[in-house]
Amino acid sequence: MADSFGTASTFSISEITGEKRRLDFTGRGLPHQPITFTGTQRAEFTWYPGNPEASVQVFGAEEQATTVRGEWKDRFIQESNSEHNGFTAGATLEDRQLGSAIDVARAVDDFRRKGQLVRVNWQFFGRVGIITKFTQTLKWGQDVEYEIEFTWISQGDTPSAALLDSQLDLGEILALVKEQVANLREKYDENPFDFRSQIPEALADYVADIEDLRDQMIDTVASVGSTASPADRIVGRLAGLYSSLTDSTTGLADELRSTTPLGKFSVPGTPSYGDLLSCELYEREFLDATRDIRRSAAIQLSSLSKQLEPNLLGTYFAKDGDNLRDVATAYYGVPGEWRSLLSYNSLDSSELTAGQLVLVPKLQSQFVET
Repeated sequence: MADSFGTASTFSISEITGEKRRLDFTGRGLPHQPITFTGTQRAEFTWYPGNPEASVQVFGAEEQATTVRGEWKDRFIQESNSEHNGFTAGATLEDRQLGSAIDVARAVDDFRRKGQLVRVNWQFFGRVGIITKFTQTLKWGQDVEYEIEFTWISQGDTPSAALLDSQLDLGEILALVKEQVANLREKYDENPFDFRSQIPEALADYVADIEDLRDQMIDTVASVGSTASPADRIVGRLAGLYSSLTDSTTGLADELRSTTPLGKFSVPGTPSYGDLLSCELYEREFLDATRDIRRSAAIQLSSLSKQLEPNLLGTYFAKDGDNLRDVATAYYGVPGEWRSLLSYNSLDSSELTAGQLVLVPKLQSQFVET
């Protein structure tokens, strides 16, 4: 039988958004052990004809869902810590000891129903996500067997405060993306072949969008010191731009992979094997330049989001049909605060695309526009 209790650890579930309640489990209230945490690296591998080495596109780390199991028993929860060698079932909500197994199950189920972002800590493991499933099985009307499924969005590293207090720091943030966007433009311009049909317009639009986002970042950084915008607002604008940069580079990569190399480029006469290799080499270099920007954007977005976390209610990824009014209603209870979200994320419209990141700040006076 799995070990389910002990005196040395606490399993805690804390709401990051909403009421920000905290549940702590100790002793016989702990889930059965071991508890498994699994992480993967999202990547796409491509094998080109005639090349024994694959090309890999890395999309970032992902934490897999975790399910914890256990049983809460009234006779342990209702006893004092001095009984059973100190292995009583500790289950507290906001430092208030819960009185029965049913009370514990109701508290966990309320966390699930509220759907708030939660942070889970156990020993040296930390994760951030939501409770996606809670199964409770009643035994004899007083004991409860349970399973709690968590779906994670991150490991929940403790963030530092948002401190962007020097032009040098911001300059370092932009230096790499400026270099990478210049490299992308160079790869686009040095194409040794002619593009076919609609391909040049689609690729040109993506490259132009990426250059425009770079220019907006430069303007945002240049505004530091010349405006009264708080540091968090500047970080929020940059995070929104990096999110858009990730979307644009993803679209560019998808467009490049949409047809075979020879389907994109016009080669005079009957294409030779050398022509095919040249087309593939150029496309690979173009994809590499695109991937470099996307990887850097993802890293910077993660870093900036962590700096913002002390002043955020949460981060929201839009579903199809969502707009900022929906997000404002979900987090603030009123749709009218959508303008705060618009300003904080440096957006031009309340409309959202599926998968788009929205940073949701706390409604402090410095973030609310009248």
